[in-house]
Amino acid sequence: MARRQFTGLRFGESDHEAAHVMLKRLLHHESHAVELVLILLSVGPVMMSMYISYVTGEAHWFQRSGSLMVLFSAAVEYRRSYQRKLAEEAADSGDTERRDALERAVKAQSRPFWRSIPYVCYLQIFLGTLIWGYGDLLF
Repeated sequence: MARRQFTGLRFGESDHEAAHVMLKRLLHHESHAVELVLILLSVGPVMMSMYISYVTGEAHWFQRSGSLMVLFSAAVEYRRSYQRKLAEEAADSGDTERRDALERAVKAQSRPFWRSIPYVCYLQIFLGTLIWGYGDLLF
């Protein structure tokens, strides 16, 4: 008989339920993991393509990576605006659970990391647009 391992969430949950709970916690508004991943996804391809363009001499790889930087940075800002919308809806509803979630969201958004994200995104959108438009001229 195969022994079931404890996933760290709850005993007796199926793998699907455990994955759903873990994903829900990860995507919760207090978690900055999604923002960090999207920001890394916006910078990673640019760095990688800059190296590839330098080695091969083909500038189009670096130029195209600017579009990915813009895309992922815009996704971070979209996620933040969607979370603000959800927080406003929670404030309007009479549900105490949603109101508690709103209080946690307001507390999380007052952290310095959370407040610096828009400036990082705007800078990345600006740089990504420059790379997208003029990145081929560097090589």
